[in-house]
Amino acid sequence: MQTTLLVLTNCPDEESANAIALALVEERLAACVNILPRVQSVYRWQGAVESATEIPLFIKSTATNYPALEAAIRNRHPYQVPEIIALPVVRGLPAYLDWIASLPWGELSGGEIDVARAREVLDEDHYDLEKIKDRILEYLA
Repeated sequence: MQTTLLVLTNCPDEESANAIALALVEERLAACVNILPRVQSVYRWQGAVESATEIPLFIKSTATNYPALEAAIRNRHPYQVPEIIALPVVRGLPAYLDWIASLPWGELSGGEIDVARAREVLDEDHYDLEKIKDRILEYLA
């Protein structure tokens, strides 16, 4: 059985939170994304204590999808170093966990996805999203 993950990230605003959530579900990297209300974060960044309001995302996915999910978040996230934390789900409603495991994770590609090659493509061109899309579609053809 697939290992279910709860992946956490924080976004600076609703616009980036909505864009990331929608992309992850549309690209079948996440089964579901909860967009939570604003929270106040206090952290140390580049030697100074900072405070900011952020929008948390709770992302439900699988361990198999994690490398592509992380790359997709990194490529869309406005932060230089986004918080991306994956927690294994050790217990849950069996029907819900079965639903996550049963989703057609690789269906868009017509089969298995070479995650290592997809990461190479993303890393080569991570600033040009149209080029990324074209390269991935070319690779999957």
